[in-house]
Amino acid sequence: MRDCRVPPQTPAQLDDVAVVVVNFGTHDETEGNLVRSVGPDFPGQVVVADNYSSAAEREAMARACARHGWQLVALATNEGYG
Repeated sequence: MRDCRVPPQTPAQLDDVAVVVVNFGTHDETEGNLVRSVGPDFPGQVVVADNYSSAAEREAMARACARHGWQLVALATNEGYG
């Protein structure tokens, strides 16, 4: 597996960085990958665009975003990736 963690930077350099990911039905994988990639002290913004798959999945992704201080963009349908 390739290491995709953010390389060491000073906090000031990361303040303006945003990480945007798309989720569809995989809240556990999305949360795990983001936690490993940006870590708990990431000073930038994390945005999760959640394509709707089910009410339970949406709620789980919302809880994960709240837990980590990420912004959730809760799409009403599966908009896809393009």
